[in-house]
Amino acid sequence: MNPFVVRRALDQINNTVSLMDIPIIFAGLHTGLSSAISGPTHVVISDLTLIRTCERITAYNPSDCDICDLMFEDALQFRKPYYFRFDKDITYRLERKKLDFESGYSLINEENDGNKVLIVTTGYHTKICSDIINEMSVKPALIDVFRIPCDKASLADEIRKYNKVVTIEEHILQGGFSSYILEIMADCGVYFPVKRIGIDIEKGYPDFFGKRDYFERYFKLDSENIRHEITEAMK
Repeated sequence: MNPFVVRRALDQINNTVSLMDIPIIFAGLHTGLSSAISGPTHVVISDLTLIRTCERITAYNPSDCDICDLMFEDALQFRKPYYFRFDKDITYRLERKKLDFESGYSLINEENDGNKVLIVTTGYHTKICSDIINEMSVKPALIDVFRIPCDKASLADEIRKYNKVVTIEEHILQGGFSSYILEIMADCGVYFPVKRIGIDIEKGYPDFFGKRDYFERYFKLDSENIRHEITEAMK
C-alpha cells in the first residue's frame, strides 16, 4: 500500500534507484484520501512532494484506465525508474478532446464563450472536475496532468491561452501538484492569477479517521465546493 512505498523508503529510493538511474517501477496503491478510513498512517498526501526530490524518477498519477494502459506500455520498456500512484476508485475511461501521451498531459475539454478560465488537475479529481464542467452551460477548459515531469514548455503554451487558472489536487499544497504548475508558469514567463485548491498542511495533518467523502468535505475538495470555486473563477 502507498504509505509504505515512498514515505518509508525515500532514502533508499533516492540513493539506490534515482541517483544510480536504475529502471525500477514503484507501484503505490490507495493514494490520496482513498484509504483514509484506515487512519492517519494511510492518508497519502505528500508522496508527489517527496518523489519530486528524486531527480530521475518519473511519477504517473493516472486519471483513468486509458492512461493506466499507456503508462504500463511506457514503463515496461524499462528505460528509467517510475513511480505509479494508484487510486483505488479509478475504474473508468474519460472522454478527451486531445491526448498526446508523450507530453504528459491531455486536454479534457476546451473553454467556450471566450471565458479564458483553465482548470488544471490530476488523478482522481480529473473526473470530478469533468463531471462538474459537463453540467455547466459556459464551460472552462480542463487539463489533466498525468505525468510529472511533463513537457513544461508545451504545457506553459497551453496555459498561456487563458487569463485565470484553478489548480485542484488531493495532495498537500506545499511542494505538490499546484507548486509544480506554478513553477512551470514562473519559469516560462506566464503570469496571471492562480487559485489553488488542495490540502494546506499548515492547518494540520489529518490525524483522525473518516471515509473519503468526509475528508473531501473537510478539506473542501468535494464536488459542491469545487463547483463553487469554478463558478467564482468564471465571474
